[in-house]
Amino acid sequence: MWGEGFEVKKISTGTYLVEFQQPFSSHPAPVCTVSGPPWQTFNMSAAIVDVNPTNFVYMTSTSNQPADTGISFVVVGPRK
Repeated sequence: MWGEGFEVKKISTGTYLVEFQQPFSSHPAPVCTVSGPPWQTFNMSAAIVDVNPTNFVYMTSTSNQPADTGISFVVVGPRK
């Protein structure tokens, strides 16, 4: 894990909660991208399933089931 100002908690296989240490003043705009070697991630996807000023939830999966994989993300929005 790189970066600062957040914590990531695993909810279940392929589902993660990213909590911001300093909340945004309104809903931010997170963007996630699957990361890792192509031979391990070619069939993986990442989807953001919930966003609010204090956190966001994302899911990673193969074409037919949730699966754990690495991601990178950026979040843009106004801070309090």
